[in-house]
Amino acid sequence: MGSIDFNRTCEDQKAPVFAPAGRPIAYHRCPACSFIFTVAFDHFAPDEWQREIYNEDYVRADPDFVDVRPLSNAELVANNFGRHPGIALLDYGGGNGLMARRLAEKGFSQATSYDPFYAGSTRPAGTFDLITSFEVLEHSHTPYDTLKDMRWFMGDKGMLFFSTLLQPADIDVQGLAWWYASPRNGHVSLYSRASLDALMKRLGLTWASCNDLLHVAFRKRPPAFAGHLFA
Repeated sequence: MGSIDFNRTCEDQKAPVFAPAGRPIAYHRCPACSFIFTVAFDHFAPDEWQREIYNEDYVRADPDFVDVRPLSNAELVANNFGRHPGIALLDYGGGNGLMARRLAEKGFSQATSYDPFYAGSTRPAGTFDLITSFEVLEHSHTPYDTLKDMRWFMGDKGMLFFSTLLQPADIDVQGLAWWYASPRNGHVSLYSRASLDALMKRLGLTWASCNDLLHVAFRKRPPAFAGHLFA
């Protein structure tokens, strides 16, 4: 599709955050399902991700990462599932665990955080009723493996409640000018509805969208505690 400077952030739609790095990052588009992706970081080891992307300056690329988004997402989850505070919940890709801690304060008795991309995160055992995963899939350069891991935590009867912004209807016009295509944010995988559908079907999951940002997925049928989402 073309290239974007490495230092382009989602915040640049307001004003540039960093000076141009002079390092072009090429993005590609699948002709079958319109999945947009870059392979520029596929060779990165975990320490390279930390050094190049998720370093001390990352908060400038994503100011909401530290507390605004986790607290907002905790409200979203509580508003939708607060009637069932006893469900076992796993926040997959939960960073420093703030969202899970806030949900515990709100009465959720089994709220756990796990982030395979975050230093020091311990992998939990067992499966969960509800897997939340906000703004994670676009950061994964191995989306099949990442979603497969989430599916494992779901077991047979769990549900995934996740966010990733789908490509806009005018992506053919916008191209890489779309603000969500931002290498410095670590946005390496940008999904069309067709590409996410293909991924879900490959994993044997049924999925639906609340809107272009919020989605749910499950194996056979949604659990009873999520019935209101499908009314």
